[in-house]
Amino acid sequence: MRTVSDDRVFVDTNILFYANDPSSIFGEQALARINELTSLNNEMIISSQVIREYAAATLRNAVYHKLDLKGSTDAVLRNIARFQRDFVVLFDDPQILQNWATLLPLRTT
Repeated sequence: MRTVSDDRVFVDTNILFYANDPSSIFGEQALARINELTSLNNEMIISSQVIREYAAATLRNAVYHKLDLKGSTDAVLRNIARFQRDFVVLFDDPQILQNWATLLPLRTT
C-alpha cells in the first residue's frame, strides 16, 4: 500500500490478493492493515487495473491449486462488488491504453 496523501491510501494488487486468500500466510496481516487504515478514516483507493490483476492472480492461484474454478470465480465476482463498494475505484481512460501501446515499441529501441 502506498500513502497518496495524509488521508488517502492506494491499495495494490498484492494486498488485495493476500487479504482475500484464507490460505495465505500474509492474509491476516494484509487484512489487519486494511482495517486499521480504514478505521483511521483514510480514503482507500484502488484502480480498475488492480481489480483486473486481483482477479487474474486469484483465478491463476485457483487453477494452480486445483480449486473449484466456478466457486473461485463466484468469490472473485463477490469480492469485486465489495471492492467497488468499499474503495474509491480509479477507472482507466481509453486513452491510457492507447498511450501505453504507443510507448511499448520504444522499449525495444
